[in-house]
Amino acid sequence: EALEFNELHKIYGALYFGNNYFVQCLEGTEEDVKDLFYNRIVKDPRHKNCEILSYEIIDSYLFSSWHMKYANVHNDFIEFF
Repeated sequence: EALEFNELHKIYGALYFGNNYFVQCLEGTEEDVKDLFYNRIVKDPRHKNCEILSYEIIDSYLFSSWHMKYANVHNDFIEFF
């Protein structure tokens, strides 16, 4: 469901899970990303304690060619948590 919605709205990003936390970076138009966050993610009962850690306007997408996949833990992420 998320893949279809994101593709339709040209929303890109990365999702990380570690130490029982999810951290996600979302890219897209401000309107689409805010709509996704406030009207879907926050309202989804599977999600708890959602908060925006950082917000910025970007000139180009970093994740537009990424596809969902599993990646091993990187030391920088471990240090972050």
